Amino acid sequence: MQWLFGSDEDILKLVGRRGSFLSRIGVAVGIKDSDFPVFRELYYEFMEQFKSRYSVYTPRRVFASVDVRGILIDGSELKEYMLFLRDFVNDVVNTSGLYVNFVFASFGTSRISLPGKAKPVSVKTFIESTLKSYFAYIPVWTVIHRTGIKRARVYVDSFSTSPETPAWNELCNNNEVYVVSNGDKVNLLISAADLLLGYIGTIIKLRNKKPDISELKSYLKPFGFNDDRFRIYHVGNRDLGHIIYKDPTVKINPLLYRPFPIVYLIPELSPAGLLAGKDERKLIESSHVYEYILRYVEEQEGSLKIISFTEDFKHLSAGGVVVSLGEHSRRIAEYLRLLGFPLEHLNARELIHLYGGDPRL
Repeated sequence: MQWLFGSDEDILKLVGRRGSFLSRIGVAVGIKDSDFPVFRELYYEFMEQFKSRYSVYTPRRVFASVDVRGILIDGSELKEYMLFLRDFVNDVVNTSGLYVNFVFASFGTSRISLPGKAKPVSVKTFIESTLKSYFAYIPVWTVIHRTGIKRARVYVDSFSTSPETPAWNELCNNNEVYVVSNGDKVNLLISAADLLLGYIGTIIKLRNKKPDISELKSYLKPFGFNDDRFRIYHVGNRDLGHIIYKDPTVKINPLLYRPFPIVYLIPELSPAGLLAGKDERKLIESSHVYEYILRYVEEQEGSLKIISFTEDFKHLSAGGVVVSLGEHSRRIAEYLRLLGFPLEHLNARELIHLYGGDPRL
């Protein structure tokens, strides 16, 4: 038996009459590999019903919390979104054997010393800036560290290049770790973690009270969570030696932990000087064809990246799939293959046709 985990994170800010509270929060979902096929089928069935009910026309089967919020919330109305997530807990989480682990990080000190910094930083800076770059893996590390689970397969939503921590080393030394870009849109376990994080985070914000482990469990119980498979963990001062890096110059490169195959999108406009790279990314991610690309990556259980020849050329010899979006990118894809890189080439129309769309679009 092997454990499978998905991990994601966010920030929690509360403001009340007695002051403010700041914390990084996360969810790590876990499931035994023997139970995963049931979870997968329940997840797909639930999302197909969601698409049908709200007339969501997309080939995608995996959704992030931000996708669901965008579809269900009209103005400031939260009711439909919260009902959707409660149904997700009842119909998918509790029925499939998924374990839900909510983790929140807060610290009983005003300043924290960091290697390489001349002066200690405020706890606010530590939570908002330092932890932001790598907290994505801390929820699953917390669960594995405290339960003693080993040899798990771990999927973490993408995070920045960041200093290596003892927590990261412990996680990687004992487990199979993958960092998935757009993980909440292509990986079922990261998506589940993200959806549940949105649910729990919203409940806590509506209550607007500083989290406490015993209180959290009592007031979250009416929202559908199974007591036997719901855990809450606090990361605090005792964990600083694990979650603070020892040497700021020793970095984690998340690109080295991507699951294969890697699907590279080749930009069409920015190399020709017609659009800035970040603007083309926004254009692609808001497009119809991007939905088909996400479906393909999810089905292949791989990872997605807009190609960067300064970052990726050293990885191309490991193979993967290149997706061209137009004539310019088609020529680049064929050039890469001519150079001998073992890359499969698909164009956007082929992907649309693969999943039953109109290739003329």
